[in-house]
Amino acid sequence: MGRLGQRLTHCKRGHEFTPDNTRISDKRIGGVVVRQDRSCIECNKTRSHNYYKTNKAAANQKTKTDRANNPDKHQERHLLKMFNITLEQYRKLLEEQGGKCAICSATNPGGPHPRGNFPVDHDHSCCPGKTSCGKCVRGLVCWGCNSGLGNFRDDIDALASAIKYVCKHRFKKYCRLIEAA
Repeated sequence: MGRLGQRLTHCKRGHEFTPDNTRISDKRIGGVVVRQDRSCIECNKTRSHNYYKTNKAAANQKTKTDRANNPDKHQERHLLKMFNITLEQYRKLLEEQGGKCAICSATNPGGPHPRGNFPVDHDHSCCPGKTSCGKCVRGLVCWGCNSGLGNFRDDIDALASAIKYVCKHRFKKYCRLIEAA
């Protein structure tokens, strides 16, 4: 409450308390909510940014430790933010694919990450960029196939030309099978 019992409409730095800029947290004593506090999300971001700038090594170590201690929590957060799917949906998709890349059937995803998770492939015509709505997720692919799809920009004509090119120069006996199909 503000002055004389009035509810404040702005934080101390002048940001308006709107639904998009307000975090409400419960203050509990013995499991019972005794009051609710509001805080300005904009001020919290500034405070977090300033802390990170002055304590970079400690903040990085805390993040690294948190990721090591809670890998599923970190992966779940990443999957929801980037692809709008849960860790359970990711694991179900991987199980449906037999634990392999959807394109080349590699069992090792390769790539830069030590945990070795398969990248999520989505239709970029639905959701351009790195994030997805979740409805256009096509499957899980290894890092090599993901890079290949990205470089070809999902262009079927370019992929067909690449197949013809490789066949022309290397796999002539297999290409006859592809052309016959």
